[in-house]
Amino acid sequence: MKIEELSGYDIPEKYIQKFRDEKITELYQPQADVIRKGLFKEKNLIVSLPTAGGKTLIATISILHNFLQNKHRKAVYIAPLVALANEKYQYFKSFFGNDQKVAISV
Repeated sequence: MKIEELSGYDIPEKYIQKFRDEKITELYQPQADVIRKGLFKEKNLIVSLPTAGGKTLIATISILHNFLQNKHRKAVYIAPLVALANEKYQYFKSFFGNDQKVAISV
Protein backbone atom coordinates (compact mmCIF):
# COMPACT_ATOMS: atom_id res chain seq x y z
CA MET A 1 0.00 0.00 0.00
CA LYS A 2 1.40 3.38 -0.99
CA ILE A 3 1.39 6.08 1.69
CA GLU A 4 -0.83 8.21 -0.57
CA GLU A 5 -3.62 5.65 -0.19
CA LEU A 6 -4.12 6.85 3.38
CA SER A 7 -6.03 9.79 1.90
CA GLY A 8 -8.79 7.27 1.15
CA TYR A 9 -9.09 6.80 4.93
CA ASP A 10 -9.52 10.55 5.54
CA ILE A 11 -5.90 11.19 6.53
CA PRO A 12 -5.16 14.78 5.40
CA GLU A 13 -2.40 15.49 2.90
CA LYS A 14 -0.56 17.51 5.57
CA TYR A 15 0.13 14.32 7.55
CA ILE A 16 0.78 12.17 4.49
CA GLN A 17 3.46 14.72 3.59
CA LYS A 18 4.94 14.36 7.09
CA PHE A 19 5.27 10.62 6.45
CA ARG A 20 6.91 11.36 3.10
CA ASP A 21 9.31 13.72 4.89
CA GLU A 22 10.26 10.72 7.05
CA LYS A 23 11.03 8.86 3.79
CA ILE A 24 7.97 6.61 4.18
CA THR A 25 6.54 5.99 0.73
CA GLU A 26 5.04 2.56 1.15
CA LEU A 27 3.64 0.59 4.08
CA TYR A 28 5.06 -2.77 5.04
CA GLN A 29 2.68 -5.64 4.32
CA PRO A 30 1.75 -6.14 8.02
CA GLN A 31 0.95 -2.41 8.31
CA ALA A 32 -1.30 -2.53 5.24
CA ASP A 33 -2.97 -5.67 6.60
CA VAL A 34 -3.76 -3.96 9.91
CA ILE A 35 -5.35 -1.03 8.07
CA ARG A 36 -7.40 -3.31 5.84
CA LYS A 37 -8.49 -5.53 8.75
CA GLY A 38 -10.02 -2.80 10.83
CA LEU A 39 -7.68 -0.12 12.15
CA PHE A 40 -10.31 2.51 11.32
CA LYS A 41 -13.36 0.41 12.23
CA GLU A 42 -13.58 0.87 16.01
CA LYS A 43 -12.01 -2.54 16.61
CA ASN A 44 -9.55 -3.44 19.30
CA LEU A 45 -6.37 -4.81 17.81
CA ILE A 46 -3.22 -6.35 19.19
CA VAL A 47 -0.25 -5.77 16.93
CA SER A 48 2.76 -7.99 17.44
CA LEU A 49 5.67 -7.31 15.10
CA PRO A 50 9.42 -7.59 15.50
CA THR A 51 11.64 -4.61 16.21
CA ALA A 52 11.52 -2.18 13.28
CA GLY A 53 8.37 -3.91 12.01
CA GLY A 54 6.33 -0.71 11.87
CA LYS A 55 4.35 -0.67 15.11
CA THR A 56 4.91 3.04 15.77
CA LEU A 57 3.59 3.98 12.33
CA ILE A 58 0.46 1.91 12.93
CA ALA A 59 -0.02 3.60 16.32
CA THR A 60 0.57 7.05 14.81
CA ILE A 61 -1.97 6.50 12.05
CA SER A 62 -4.51 5.17 14.55
CA ILE A 63 -4.00 8.06 16.97
CA LEU A 64 -4.18 10.57 14.13
CA HIS A 65 -7.37 9.07 12.74
CA ASN A 66 -9.05 9.10 16.14
CA PHE A 67 -8.05 12.72 16.77
CA LEU A 68 -9.36 13.76 13.35
CA GLN A 69 -12.65 11.94 13.86
CA ASN A 70 -13.08 13.64 17.27
CA LYS A 71 -13.83 10.24 18.76
CA HIS A 72 -10.99 10.35 21.26
CA ARG A 73 -9.21 13.46 22.37
CA LYS A 74 -6.55 11.55 24.27
CA ALA A 75 -4.28 8.66 23.44
CA VAL A 76 -1.83 6.66 25.54
CA TYR A 77 1.28 5.11 24.03
CA ILE A 78 3.06 2.73 26.39
CA ALA A 79 6.73 1.88 25.98
CA PRO A 80 8.64 -0.72 28.04
CA LEU A 81 11.81 1.36 28.50
CA VAL A 82 12.44 4.95 29.60
CA ALA A 83 14.79 5.54 26.67
CA LEU A 84 12.17 4.28 24.22
CA ALA A 85 9.48 6.39 25.91
CA ASN A 86 11.68 9.47 25.49
CA GLU A 87 12.31 8.60 21.84
CA LYS A 88 8.59 8.19 21.11
CA TYR A 89 7.77 11.37 23.04
CA GLN A 90 10.14 13.33 20.80
CA TYR A 91 8.70 11.64 17.72
CA PHE A 92 5.07 12.46 18.63
CA LYS A 93 6.00 16.04 19.59
CA SER A 94 7.61 16.48 16.19
CA PHE A 95 4.86 14.70 14.24
CA PHE A 96 1.87 16.43 15.84
CA GLY A 97 3.57 19.79 16.34
CA ASN A 98 1.11 22.30 17.74
CA ASP A 99 -1.92 20.31 16.56
CA GLN A 100 -1.97 18.13 19.69
CA LYS A 101 -0.54 18.36 23.17
CA VAL A 102 2.00 15.61 23.82
CA ALA A 103 3.16 14.70 27.33
CA ILE A 104 5.35 12.02 28.86
CA SER A 105 5.28 10.14 32.16
CA VAL A 106 8.00 7.67 33.07
